[in-house]
Amino acid sequence: MRVLFLSIFLLSATTLHGQSFKANHLRVPKFYPAQITFDSTAFQSFHASYQAFKEKYQFIYLREILDSVGCTINQLAYAAKPIVLNYKLHLKNRDTTMAMLVAIRRFIDENTFLFHTQSSQIILNSIVEENGYKSILFECSDYRNGYRAGGKTKGMIEFVLGKNGELAVLASTSIRKATLPIDTVQISANQLTKSLLYRRFNVDLGEKSFSYLVDRIDVIKVKRVCVYEVRDYEDIENEFGEVIARRLRSSDVHLAYEVEIEIGYKKPIVRLYIDGFTGEELGIEYPFLEDS
Repeated sequence: MRVLFLSIFLLSATTLHGQSFKANHLRVPKFYPAQITFDSTAFQSFHASYQAFKEKYQFIYLREILDSVGCTINQLAYAAKPIVLNYKLHLKNRDTTMAMLVAIRRFIDENTFLFHTQSSQIILNSIVEENGYKSILFECSDYRNGYRAGGKTKGMIEFVLGKNGELAVLASTSIRKATLPIDTVQISANQLTKSLLYRRFNVDLGEKSFSYLVDRIDVIKVKRVCVYEVRDYEDIENEFGEVIARRLRSSDVHLAYEVEIEIGYKKPIVRLYIDGFTGEELGIEYPFLEDS
């Protein structure tokens, strides 16, 4: 069964080129990027809410890991007494999967203090069925102040549900939000586009590889300004030395441009996240390889 607390290991596979164009003449705001680190007051408030959550649902999971920095549920797994989502209440004129989605969205809205989001701010990423369970993965689409969350470090929430609505696994990387000291970028989209002209992308992922020189300005698509998090994780190991989850150490929160290189495929060959103040390249993704 594919579950988030394993798949988030893939987040570390993003390779940064470490490139940026010169934007030293621009004034970077104080306390930027915003940083999320351990905050005892925030965690105490979250922990009190989590204890009330446990009392409400009366669950027992043999693996229970909380994210003390992001203040969310890193992982609930190995259920001795699971949370049960009564999706059958929502079956009228719906199939089982749709009823489960309705039940999950209501569960998130009832427990926003755990997920720092609500059902109107998430989108369905995928549903995987295996061995009688449905692994349902959501991603947080909105961040704050009208900005979208950007990149694969955006928060995700996964529910692994059995046929009777029993929650076998719950995992979340949807952490508390930072307050950015600014609400607009300083680098223009035109400056950004020109900086990427004649950049070569070399990608080597096993049997799939390509090299592409950006020699036409029309293939550079500045999509939007978004909030991009650069997260630092450490591995959590069990008594056998096996990595079972990842613990958030900190998150640097940037206001960034999302830029795609589109050369005629169904998906862009490259998606970049570039800081809107410094021009620093924060992240790079390869969307056309995601489903391969």
